[in-house]
Amino acid sequence: MKNVKLFEDFLNEGKLTKSDFDKVVKAVEKSKQRATVLFVPKWNEIEIIIGFNAPDSITDAIWPHTDKLKLGNNIIIAGDSSNLSRREYDQIARVNGGHKDY
Repeated sequence: MKNVKLFEDFLNEGKLTKSDFDKVVKAVEKSKQRATVLFVPKWNEIEIIIGFNAPDSITDAIWPHTDKLKLGNNIIIAGDSSNLSRREYDQIARVNGGHKDY
């Protein structure tokens, strides 16, 4: 029984929260870039959509702000997202008007 508890604690370690999502949104706002931020607890990730064929400069502007949050590999910066089209997110924020395709 004790091993089961330890395993459950391990699985729950590092779970992202609404507070983490809010911090990522603020970090993206600081970058002054357009993006759509999704909180996807199903996959334990926060996804930042910058738009299909977006220039690298957008990622370069966002990453230093999100890296400071120390959330590891749970933050993903992507050009496009199936999570958005499938509506597999619990929260969404359109920062500076949201992402656009280039």
